[in-house]
Amino acid sequence: MKRLHLVSNDREIGHLDQDDGGTLRLLTPPADDAPRLSLAFSPSERPVRPRVARAWIEGLLPDSDQVREAIARRHGVSSNSPFALLEVIGRDCPGAVQFIPASHIDEPREDQLVPISDAQIAIRLRALRTGRGASWLADGEHWSLGGAQGKFALRRENGQWYEAHGDAATTHIIKPGITELNSQALMEHVSLRTLDLAGVAVASTAFTRFAGEPAIVVERYDRIREAGAVYRVHQEDLCQATSTLPWSKYSVTAPQAIRVLRGGGASEGVVLRTLDAILVNWLLGAPDGHAKNLSVLLTPNDMDLAPLYDVSTGFGQNQRYPQMAIGIGGEKRFDRVTGTHVKRLARDADVSEDILVGRAALLAALLPPAFQRAAEEQAVHGIDHDTVMRAAEELAAHCSRAIERL
Repeated sequence: MKRLHLVSNDREIGHLDQDDGGTLRLLTPPADDAPRLSLAFSPSERPVRPRVARAWIEGLLPDSDQVREAIARRHGVSSNSPFALLEVIGRDCPGAVQFIPASHIDEPREDQLVPISDAQIAIRLRALRTGRGASWLADGEHWSLGGAQGKFALRRENGQWYEAHGDAATTHIIKPGITELNSQALMEHVSLRTLDLAGVAVASTAFTRFAGEPAIVVERYDRIREAGAVYRVHQEDLCQATSTLPWSKYSVTAPQAIRVLRGGGASEGVVLRTLDAILVNWLLGAPDGHAKNLSVLLTPNDMDLAPLYDVSTGFGQNQRYPQMAIGIGGEKRFDRVTGTHVKRLARDADVSEDILVGRAALLAALLPPAFQRAAEEQAVHGIDHDTVMRAAEELAAHCSRAIERL
């Protein structure tokens, strides 16, 4: 049997075992003030059910088979074994949990920061943009990120970028954007900035160029700084919370998500903000607002919706997106949602129909001018003016029609 110890901010909180046949056993016994690992299971002296454990574990790893294979080749492990992958890249995962091999649990933590230049970052971005099957990680890095879009994680200290080696925590995620879409990294930043201007809590982002290579830089909301140190904050996405495997992320419905949140003790404010997240993906024409792109922050006795991330309008692009990831009242087509569907969503979530329709109308009024302002803020970057202006026009028309249908 092999064992990985679950450690949260230097405190051991459980372990993951794998027997000789490859069967996984996740155990998280009760402990005072330990982080609440998931809405899908509670601390117990008994192992987490295998199906539930697998969904939670898979949610910590890259979705892409090609990326997993590249990581596995580099470390000489099996790409089909979540345990083997976490053994080599589980030192800095989404949320607060690190996976430490039994052979290293009694050793001092190794936090090593290696300076990296803009030119070196550009090389990594270019590799992601042009190289199929490229590993997200460089030698010495042991962090893991979920999702399918190419990305890597770095540490930012006093204006300098660093690769985080050993057990060091990363603070930022850098993405080149989706190559097939026009100015996608910029459009994602403009979309998130739009939501910020409209009063929706989002991850802090910036659009920049590293030696000419465009990228969106996302500050990690699951990391905080205190007294000069970086600490991990626990979170999970709604695939993990609903025990849904990452490749089934589009199957999670709004009623299913809200039911799990309410079962986990979500306040009315958390429920309403989750519904807002679904509404803004509809109004922005953002096709990828699936369950892996919605997360909750977890403490021992409380929970909150995490800031929104990975939200990018589909307007202005060189292809059309006919439907959203999470439907509203059973309707997924962007141009078919009406007040009836929003009211049905409200009933499914057990909130006031009038309040939710009012929130939808307000967001529809706020988003077009906010998008225009966010786009103007980025003019200094020499943006693709036609793409952005086309997106602004399509967004304004869509929101106007949405208000009429409400």
